[in-house]
Formats: sequence, structure tokens, C-alpha cells
Amino acid sequence: MSAVIKDREVAFDVKDLKVGMYIRINAAWKDHPFLMNSFVIKNEKHLATVREYCRTVYVDLDRSKVYVSIPNEDEPDGQMNSEPPSRAPSNEVDHIRSNEDAARLRQRIARTQSVFIESAKKTGEAMRQLDRDPALAFESLERVASESVETISTDADSAINLIISSTPGKTEISHGLSVMTLSLVLGKSVNLDPRALQILGTGALLHDIGERDIPTGILRNQSRGKAEENLYRTHPSTGVEYLKKYGIKTRGVHDAVLYHHESYDGSGFPYGIGGAQIPLVARIIAIASVFDGLTNMYKDDLSLSPAAALSKMYKEKHK
Repeated sequence: MSAVIKDREVAFDVKDLKVGMYIRINAAWKDHPFLMNSFVIKNEKHLATVREYCRTVYVDLDRSKVYVSIPNEDEPDGQMNSEPPSRAPSNEVDHIRSNEDAARLRQRIARTQSVFIESAKKTGEAMRQLDRDPALAFESLERVASESVETISTDADSAINLIISSTPGKTEISHGLSVMTLSLVLGKSVNLDPRALQILGTGALLHDIGERDIPTGILRNQSRGKAEENLYRTHPSTGVEYLKKYGIKTRGVHDAVLYHHESYDGSGFPYGIGGAQIPLVARIIAIASVFDGLTNMYKDDLSLSPAAALSKMYKEKHK
């Protein structure tokens, strides 16, 4: 293959990849089972998965953990320079760079975490205030969503890392914040404008409000009986009744609450609609909610790793 170099990235056929390379997949997130489009290939199993889903990827010369031999444009396709240049980075330099990268990532996550802690506090206060002063509570939730849009715009990777590395154990507030964050990342990826993102974020915070009428034992039961499942499936409609009670009229928020359990293939509830019939805000929140539900269960031993959750979702992408 001939080298195509742009901004320190080189186009590689996947057969020429090796463990330690930092790659970027030039494809939509829905077309592969990886958490990010850019990452280091960790091991041979990871490499095999990349080869299964991709044909060509871009290798970042600076961020790779191993020496990357660049294809020589003057040689026949597939032939690679076998000898590294004399000025190739030493292991010591790589180690220092790795430590510096890790330190910067920890600082970024710490900043994002402080924002999340404050958001959780504000969200909890707003939820408790809904019965006393719903207008002020809803205004507070919209503000949390707007501030989160700004955080995502500044450093989406840290926000995602914070969510996937958090301690399992779901609460109404933590689930709402996680779903909001992931939804905003997806919303930005489809170029929603700031107001649409604010509505999406607010809807995500409130999407499960109808669950407050469902007994905890039913919510946490992974094998509900028919009667329990029927009761559970009332929470989207109940949630909309709460919105009406509180005087919340924003259409997108209603859509988020009512339709977030509908599936693209029509197998969801409460109405069994599918495809483009499901409002976009609900489709986005459904994806985020399923991911957080799989990775952040009530019991640690039930939670899946982010990679396992994405793999499961990828196999059920028709939903």
C-alpha cells in the first residue's frame, strides 16, 4: 500500500496493523462496536475485532505506543520499510509521554467530575422542588442541561470516561445525568442546534420520571412476571401525566418521556411504533439509556463492561 499522510496520520490496510498502534476509524459510531472512533489497539483480540469490522483505518504516528513503519510510496503496494529511522523515539521518551498524557487526562476528568457533582446536586434539588415550585424546578433542569452542553462541547471524551469508569449502582439522579451526557454527545454528532440540545438534555433528565410510581422491587427485577411487566410499562404514560401536572409543555420533553422505550423495529412500548415515527429526541435517549442500563446496573455483578455493552447493542442494532 502507498502512504497517505495527513496531519501525522497514515492510512493503513488493517492487515498491516499491529498491537500498540493508535488508530482512527473513519466511520459513523453505529457502523462499528467500539466505544470511540480513536483508540490504541490493546491486544491481539482487539486487533482481530478491528480487522473484522474495518478495511482501512488511520494510524496516528505521534500517539501510537509502538514504532510505526510508514509504507514507502516508491515501493510496490503492501511492502513496508523494515528499519526504523535512527531518531525513533526511545522507550524512555515514550514512557514520559505516556505519563504526561495520563496526568493531563486525570486533570481533565477531575474538572469534569466537579461539574458533574454540581450538576447532580442541582438536579436532585430540582427534582425535590417539582411538587412545590414546578416552574422554578424545570428552569433549573434546563439550566443543568445548558451547562452540560457547554461541558460536552469543551471535553466530551472526559465526560464519557467519567461515566464508564464510575462505580456501578444506579439511582434516578445518576442514571438521568449519565443518559443526559451520552444523549448530548450523540445529539452533537447529528448537529442539533443549542436549543434542541437543551431540550434533549432536559428530556433525558426527566425521561424516567414516571418510574417513581413503580415499586423498587419491580424496577430492579430482571425477570418480571406478566403483571409486573405490564405495570412497569405504564411509566412512560405516567411520566407524561406528571409533566402535565407540573405544567411542563415543551414538546421534546414530552416526546422523551413518552417514547424512550419504543424500538426502531417496532418491538417497543407503549405504542409499538418504529423507525422515523419515533421522535429523534426519544431515539437518542433510548440508545443512551440502554447503554447506561447495561453498564450501570443495581448490582455490580450484573453490569457489563462498556465494550461488552456496545457489542450486545451492536448485535441488536435493528432495535
